[in-house]
Amino acid sequence: AVVRLAADPAIHYIEAAARLKPALSPAAPVRPGPFDLSAVPLPPSALDRAVLDAGVDRLRQLSRGEFIGLTGRGVIIGIYDSGLDLEHADFLTADGRTRVLWAWDQSAPFGPAPGQVGPHTFDYGLECGPADIDARTCPLTDRVGHGTHVAGIAAGDGSATTPGLAPFRYTGVAPLADLIVVKGGDNEYTTDRMIDGVAYIFERAAALGRPAVVNVSLGSQQGPHDGTTLVEQALDRLVGPGRLLVVAAGNDGVNRNESPAVAS
Repeated sequence: AVVRLAADPAIHYIEAAARLKPALSPAAPVRPGPFDLSAVPLPPSALDRAVLDAGVDRLRQLSRGEFIGLTGRGVIIGIYDSGLDLEHADFLTADGRTRVLWAWDQSAPFGPAPGQVGPHTFDYGLECGPADIDARTCPLTDRVGHGTHVAGIAAGDGSATTPGLAPFRYTGVAPLADLIVVKGGDNEYTTDRMIDGVAYIFERAAALGRPAVVNVSLGSQQGPHDGTTLVEQALDRLVGPGRLLVVAAGNDGVNRNESPAVAS
């Protein structure tokens, strides 16, 4: 139908969806199967140091087991990535309930799909609410760990850690924020579905009257990266007051095509 669509006088330009790839190196090599973040020995320069380097420790502290200051309470953090380990303790409240308000697996072959969300209709994939997640009946998983890694940096409360280490060593930036998670796939993502995911998160947050910050740690080498592509324009039109978007800078500094090759 593309030829007929292009012939329509109302159409000025058509841009195909582009493939996206993860843009944050995981703490361990990506491998198939369930991902156990607690089994990954995080390097000493990881989250415990990064939070300090970013100055987050001056904005919020842990006092007598409670976070005080700017903790993210009342804010929704959206994650568009490879899913989430929904049972990971870093994303549960003290009484064991999930902090995930909604979870949408775009890659699921069967529904129920989200359907009408704000002005948009999302008629594919599978959506879970907090009741499904708390009942452990939501089938959304994170097979590669990238989404769990990203969500931990953004909103993990640090209560889970590597065996033998004290809790709250690896605490994310906003440990009391709630989450909305969209799984675009395991290692395959496209820009059209990413736009759907970002729009979905913003609309779910708006229905709750909450501000949202959406993280997309994915990237592509396609396009000029100057804001002129349709995907960039679409994302620009989704953001605004109470709707922020964070995009990773990428891992493309080392393409193994330099002469001589350089280290990262």
